[in-house]
Amino acid sequence: QIFAKINRQKKDKIMVIAMMKCLVSNELHHEALQLYAQFSAFHDRVLDAWAIKACIHTNDMQHGQRIIDAINMTRTKGAHRQHSNMLMVYSALIEFYAHFNDID
Repeated sequence: QIFAKINRQKKDKIMVIAMMKCLVSNELHHEALQLYAQFSAFHDRVLDAWAIKACIHTNDMQHGQRIIDAINMTRTKGAHRQHSNMLMVYSALIEFYAHFNDID
């Protein structure tokens, strides 16, 4: 629990992304979603993609759809798009909709 022992003010986006990746990769999906919720100030496309993957593995379509809706809202507001990060999100979206049998 090294991450938990680090002072919250010292945690940055890179640390949170690394921890999300570790949690999802080690099948700790509920914990990953809790971390995602705790660090909403750091939400970006990379964290969104990891959270979507966690939603797939927890079978939580509603939570995943809320994340996707938030992504779509920021895109329609003209937020800056980082293409490499969007590719990660698109990949997660395909996996998400395939998992929930919602691909047309």
